[in-house]
Amino acid sequence: MDTFALPLAAFILTAIGWISREIWRWRKAKRQASHDASETLRDKKTLLEDIISKTEDTNRKKELSARLEEVNAALLGLYGERLRYTLKEAGLPTEDTLIANGQSQLRPQETLHIKELIEELETMPLFLSTHTLLMLASAYYYTERYQEAKNIYDKILKLNPDDPDTLNNRGITYDELERYDDALADYNRALELRPNDHRILNNRGNAYSDLQRYDKALADHNRSLELRPNEPNTLYNRGNVYKRMQRYNEALADYTCSLELRPDHLDTLNNRGNTYSKLGRYDEAFADYNRSLELRPDSHFTLYNRAYAYYKLQKYEEALSDYNLSLKLKPDDPHILNNRGNAYSDLGRYNEAFADFHRCLEISPNHANALTSRGVTYTKLEKYEEALADFNHSLKLNPDHPYTLYVTARLLSLRGKTDDALIYLEKSVNKDKNYREMVKTDKDFDNIRDAPRFKKLIE
Repeated sequence: MDTFALPLAAFILTAIGWISREIWRWRKAKRQASHDASETLRDKKTLLEDIISKTEDTNRKKELSARLEEVNAALLGLYGERLRYTLKEAGLPTEDTLIANGQSQLRPQETLHIKELIEELETMPLFLSTHTLLMLASAYYYTERYQEAKNIYDKILKLNPDDPDTLNNRGITYDELERYDDALADYNRALELRPNDHRILNNRGNAYSDLQRYDKALADHNRSLELRPNEPNTLYNRGNVYKRMQRYNEALADYTCSLELRPDHLDTLNNRGNTYSKLGRYDEAFADYNRSLELRPDSHFTLYNRAYAYYKLQKYEEALSDYNLSLKLKPDDPHILNNRGNAYSDLGRYNEAFADFHRCLEISPNHANALTSRGVTYTKLEKYEEALADFNHSLKLNPDHPYTLYVTARLLSLRGKTDDALIYLEKSVNKDKNYREMVKTDKDFDNIRDAPRFKKLIE
């Protein structure tokens, strides 16, 4: 039996290898044929346009224009087919229905290819096909050109105001534009038209979550799961709501259920890793980040998350390594620059820290976290006036941020301003009870430690 099984196994492996090579060759040939056909059609289009511009005879011009329309239609079909194929390869729907945050499923080369196809489609008379408009809107969305996507949905909804799928897609696009009330209006109208659509309920739950209306978000996700139990995307989104509510164990349960149904979903692995990190379960966090990077080594987002976990463990060199890789993949990302600046600051490499904070604030002048981070670094260098200016600016943008309130209190304590320090410290502790424990051992509060209000605060 073993003697027979070995040759059979070898034959099967050989056959599989041959089939895989043939499929690859067929796909390559198909891509080349599509490319050649589009080149031929583009040349014909250019020639016809040139002839039409030089033709004075009206009948002849009409005849040539009809031919040009045929060429345009053929080109449009080819471009559309190539765009459809690219989206399908990335596991994304080709038109009609958007997947919220689906852009994270695209590899950089796929995003680049879609951008090239968009440029080709934009040269075409898009009024020819609503179907093509929907596909172009999806391409805009997945390449983060949200305003252009929204503009196309506006056009389609003028023709058909009560199409629930287009209302849903525009709602998703409004979410990305942070126009959450507009998103809710579209979802509400779509649900009036189709009350039991689990996808629209799920998406409305996301909008409620972004507005911090967590009870309503959970109600929508729960209703969506009643209609479609074990839907991995809804489980993932409900996990996100629990995570935002700091109900980490419930978040972990949803992420784990989602991954059982969809084991290699990058965003779910990342968010479960982040949740493990919040709970101090770093071994499990790194397992999720590492698995995510096995699946997608060029994921700047996963590298960013793993870097932050290293940072929390005070493994600053490892954090810097991941931040550097992440910035190579997504240069000038303000969040990565801010966090790398913090790592440099904690290593005492202040010039590099300030370079990152300054660059971050050039790109995003109202980046509250970068202002706080730069203020903390100024405080380390005893540049108190500069630090206080940054803290004040940050608190104008985010008045209730507990960490910024805490470091402002710490700065005022160092300057001996007891009453002002206690005001900020009380606000910080009221927002996040963890700071009550931190202040007990923070030497920068020694100047005000004997104040009765301080003693009462840490009781």
